[in-house]
Amino acid sequence: MLISALCKYYDTLAANGLIDTEGFAEQIVTFMIMLNPDGSVADIVDYVEEIKTETKKGVSVKKVGRIIKVPVHPDSSSVLAYLLDFRSDYIFGFDVDNKVKSIFFYKQKHDAFVEKNLQFIEGIDSPIVNAYRNFLENWTPPENVEGTIYKRVIGSKCCFALNGHPEIQLQNDSQIVKKCSEQYSNRTYDDCTIGTCAITGAPNQSIMSKHGVIKGIRNTKMNPKLVCFNNPSDESYGKRQSANSSISAVAAEKYAAALNWILRTDGHHTYLDDLTLAYWADTDNVQTDSAVCDIFSFFCTDNKADREETENRLSSVMAKARVGEISSVDLSAEGIDPSVNFYIAGFTPNSSRVSLKFIYRNTIAGFIKNIAQHQRDLMHDGLDKNKQIPVLQLMNVLFPPKTEDRKPPYPLYSAFMQSILNGTRYPQSLLGTVIQRCKTDGLISGKIGGTRIALIKACLNRKARILNKQEVISMSLDTENNSTAYVCGRIFALLEYAQRNASKTKLDRTIKDAYFSSACSRPASVFPRLMMLAQHHLEKAENGGYINKLISEAVDKLDGKFPPTLSLDEQGEFIIGYYQQNKSLYTKAEK
Repeated sequence: MLISALCKYYDTLAANGLIDTEGFAEQIVTFMIMLNPDGSVADIVDYVEEIKTETKKGVSVKKVGRIIKVPVHPDSSSVLAYLLDFRSDYIFGFDVDNKVKSIFFYKQKHDAFVEKNLQFIEGIDSPIVNAYRNFLENWTPPENVEGTIYKRVIGSKCCFALNGHPEIQLQNDSQIVKKCSEQYSNRTYDDCTIGTCAITGAPNQSIMSKHGVIKGIRNTKMNPKLVCFNNPSDESYGKRQSANSSISAVAAEKYAAALNWILRTDGHHTYLDDLTLAYWADTDNVQTDSAVCDIFSFFCTDNKADREETENRLSSVMAKARVGEISSVDLSAEGIDPSVNFYIAGFTPNSSRVSLKFIYRNTIAGFIKNIAQHQRDLMHDGLDKNKQIPVLQLMNVLFPPKTEDRKPPYPLYSAFMQSILNGTRYPQSLLGTVIQRCKTDGLISGKIGGTRIALIKACLNRKARILNKQEVISMSLDTENNSTAYVCGRIFALLEYAQRNASKTKLDRTIKDAYFSSACSRPASVFPRLMMLAQHHLEKAENGGYINKLISEAVDKLDGKFPPTLSLDEQGEFIIGYYQQNKSLYTKAEK
């Protein structure tokens, strides 16, 4: 499904003029080599642009390379020069030996670059090409690169321009572009077998044995591919490598080009730690595609600038999405076609290939409905109802605060995202992880605590709803909730409240710090002792009578005994009972 959808999206991008010219690809370069007409290097200048972003400390300025169009090149780990090569180690031949940390001249690379490009520009006559030809024929490396302009570009990507005319760049020369396009159109596939394409169904196609590199998957190494057969045990019928996938060269080039476009285009991909999400709408309506992708980006991440821009542009839609009340009518009013299919693919890094964790497809209406339900499941009185909780924020509370040793559980990330998108039960491991963090960190208040409570509430209520049972947790304190676990949580909050009121000074440590984890798991082993201790606290508390009344009313719901153990779901109820009772007590106190 993924490759077929990407091939179709490639055709849409091409029809809208958004994809690279056939035979060309985008490349980021950071230096421009200025050539004199005689081919000598006049200067090497920075070719970057400044990106300004607002931060808490002011305006942050980041310099990034510029994008140019270069001829499509094959992937190879051997010495192989490209047409109009942009790699400095081929252009000038200088590289760094990492073992001894010294610069050396790689003659084989430079000679390959000169030979390939002299052959390619033969017969082309223009000022920039003539200067380039003179450079190829006459440039010689300095005996010592130290102190020269060539040292600063080692390991960088470069382009060529005519000195005094930075707008006249080699890769944009009309004759260069024409010849590249002709060569690409007349290309042959020597390493391909002939067969039926599994994607298009077309017979007598060249079946690609090596697929293109996918760029933009966070923290990937080497040259990762989406389709890759490296083990002989994976091969059959005498087919080698990716010929086993039966994907034609045309389809392979299309899907790789489309996915690479998505992964380098803002608004069509995002990252949740190292989980890379790529998404697009199956439509030639650019407005619908852009809008629904922005909604999904808003839903996932907490980038302030991007979220504000989306809020301003789609204000009515986002206002309803935040509270889970958006409908197809609302989408249509903003020019978004709710019947269009929306795709989301999740990838994680691997050594030499891209690991696809999931692929999701649904109509925009179905997708919006499910994320709106997710938002409703999270809501409780401890959260700002006017602010949607991004998925990244939800995932952040699965770790101890300010932790540096962060090892994201990608199977959990993937399962969690799929449950949101499909409207199914959240993974049980999510509930277990959040409960463990509450018991270990003791953070059940503030922003982190409120978000963790939201996750616990969502897990419990969605499970109950899908099993056709009554939802367990309400938005705020529910004194009519007779669940043993919920009541135990309330009682624990009341006992802690009594302890705080009995003290004349602020307590640095309460019964929560000493007993919360045990009380949450094994109430019967802890509560009798706490109830005896509470009598001492109630005698000293100014409003001890009122607190004792609340405790007694809650204890009456237990029929005189505390449960010996609580299941994982019940521990979730305990934590929410504690949170909601606590919030009710201190909210009233603040009033």
